[in-house]
Amino acid sequence: MPKGTLAGWCREIRLSTAQVAAIRDRTGSQLGVPRGTQWQRRLEVERIQTEARHFALNNLADSFWVAGTVLYWGEGSKTTRRLELANADPRALRLFMSWARRYLDDQASFAAALNLHANNDEQVALLSWQQDLGLRREDFTKSYIKPDGTGHRKNHLRNGVCRVRLRRGTDAFLKTMV
Repeated sequence: MPKGTLAGWCREIRLSTAQVAAIRDRTGSQLGVPRGTQWQRRLEVERIQTEARHFALNNLADSFWVAGTVLYWGEGSKTTRRLELANADPRALRLFMSWARRYLDDQASFAAALNLHANNDEQVALLSWQQDLGLRREDFTKSYIKPDGTGHRKNHLRNGVCRVRLRRGTDAFLKTMV
């Protein structure tokens, strides 16, 4: 059942003092006690976006910030609230990773995945991308391998396309898409 449907059905339900106490006894904390978290997050998102607008206006002369932002707006994923860039050029992905660490999260960690064709050697491609991006094998998730015979693209890239995603990057996505 979708959470939105359930939330709609339960919108008017208020927990009694005894129910709240039972949750506290069971969990030992406030976890599980509704506290208007959607409203709090909405306020936090507005704050993040306001700060990001301010930062953008003050950093238009910083060519590295502009380059990373333009790269992301041109090539990055914008359909989900994740900061993610796919490219066949490791230089573009390294720029993206450096830019994210410098302007969004200096402790950023990344996950990567490969998009390959059936005739690509997955292990060779993984090793190449690991070395090019300075990532560990554990940072790579399952590769997508496109089967032959779909009639698209005859010029297969030797190491495919790599998709790099900033872990825990929702706030970074919000800052970037202002």
